[in-house]
Amino acid sequence: MYSKTQVILRLIPMQQTRSAVFAGFPAVGRFPRAIRFLAIFLSSVGLVRLPLICTATVLICICLAGGDSQPRSEAQEQAYDKIWVEADGGKRIASYPGRIVQYNFERLELQGMDGGRTRTFPADKIKRVQTTYTTEHVTALEALENGDISAGYEMLTRAYLVEPRAWVQQEILAQQIQVARTRSEFTLAAQLFVKLMDEEPQTRFFHTLPLFWETRSLTTEERALAEQLIQSKNDNFALLGASWLLSSPSRQKALEKLKELSTDIDMRVASLATCQLWRIDVLTASTNDLQRWEQLLERLPSDLRAGPTLLLGTGWARQPATQRNIDDTVVLLMRVPILYPEHHHEAAAALYQSARLLEEVGRNREAHRIYLELVGNYRNTKSMEVAAQSPIVRELLNRQ
Repeated sequence: MYSKTQVILRLIPMQQTRSAVFAGFPAVGRFPRAIRFLAIFLSSVGLVRLPLICTATVLICICLAGGDSQPRSEAQEQAYDKIWVEADGGKRIASYPGRIVQYNFERLELQGMDGGRTRTFPADKIKRVQTTYTTEHVTALEALENGDISAGYEMLTRAYLVEPRAWVQQEILAQQIQVARTRSEFTLAAQLFVKLMDEEPQTRFFHTLPLFWETRSLTTEERALAEQLIQSKNDNFALLGASWLLSSPSRQKALEKLKELSTDIDMRVASLATCQLWRIDVLTASTNDLQRWEQLLERLPSDLRAGPTLLLGTGWARQPATQRNIDDTVVLLMRVPILYPEHHHEAAAALYQSARLLEEVGRNREAHRIYLELVGNYRNTKSMEVAAQSPIVRELLNRQ
């Protein structure tokens, strides 16, 4: 194993396309999975529906646009970083070599070659970053790509300890948060997020905030942490605590905090707090309510849309048959596993909602294909537990 590996990263700021690497699952493994979802989706809704084909084609383009993050050989290694920056009002992309000193939500600071002057670039103009990972970090990503989540997380911990650059440590923490969420270790995910924000309040990885988007019973440990967080003077932490407590006996306190945060000066916090309130009304929302939700969803940064998209899709799925279009609703829900696969539990819920909706109208063959994905890759989720009541899912489980 090489001691260092040069990797091209798509660590785009949160208002742009999400990084394929930060979530802990490199692009080389992620994009084929997204395409598989699209294949399931297309076969489910039928190839004769032109609007759906157009939508799916757009999603394919989004999934493929990022390319792969490929390791470079030892001979190709460089002792410096390289960034690509949007220039001339977006008319061209300029590249700069150097050493990244800082990289957060607001800016990237790049020191020139041989200790030259430091230049500052707006974070939202950064299109690509090329840097060097430690062996521990590369090994962690390889383990995660191969499905060895436990080994990957352990190696990420080692990578954090040996990584001297704070901006890369931030990335490692973000990857650990996503792994913890996938493993349903929500307390750990929240603790890591607090550490992430404490180390860099302007982190690029705000979108790893482990909010709950489903009704979920809290463990004693989770509730104790949530009660502590909701009282925090840090609005990010208070939002997290309120999200967790919304389906607990402390619901009223959570509601009041979310309403307060919905007017927060930070539009990300305000928007997410507003979307969290949708959880209260998702089963009774009118078509007018859902149309307003759609407008807010379109204004959200793309990497904050997974949970809100799930709620919007759930709301449309609950509408009377005369007020909804099943195929359009399935298109909406399937955006979550296709575009946000790192949101493991939200992706599972969206798959379940899609399959259930198809099953309700007798499209069992199409529902079967989606349930098959749920059974194969989301066994540890609440949605899988609920889906197990379906005759189709019971049949699938009995075959294994």
